[in-house]
Amino acid sequence: MVDAMLEFMLGPMRAIGGFYFEYQMIFNPIIVGLALFKILFGKNKKQSSSLKEEKRPAGKGKHGESIKSV
Repeated sequence: MVDAMLEFMLGPMRAIGGFYFEYQMIFNPIIVGLALFKILFGKNKKQSSSLKEEKRPAGKGKHGESIKSV
């Protein structure tokens, strides 16, 4: 049944599916590792950029220019 579903979903790309299944033990850890890397280091980048914004002195703009109140 799974074979029929794959045949329908992949169609002419069935050779790629065969290659993937043959080397599945190599591809899966690589994919999971890349996803974890993206999750872990993507959040750190967002947190560090928000910390930089908080450290900016009050009354100063993004590039150090003074902000005038209207």
